[in-house]
Amino acid sequence: MSVKMDIEGSEYNAIIGAKETIYKNSPKLAISVYHRRNDLFTLPLLIHEIEPKYRLYLRHHSNSFRETLLYAKI
Repeated sequence: MSVKMDIEGSEYNAIIGAKETIYKNSPKLAISVYHRRNDLFTLPLLIHEIEPKYRLYLRHHSNSFRETLLYAKI
């Protein structure tokens, strides 16, 4: 199972809403972290709070900050 999110700044609230699913099923995650200024910091912390076993990775898919994704997998 995997979860992908690029929902224009609503990623934080979506992760909160999916908290139980993330905890119970540990899906692979691909989350956009460039829509809001603090997403780069708050989203990895939130995911780690839900399931500390996740390994977190950042990847840029362009030459700018845009299209920066956070990947998480166990």
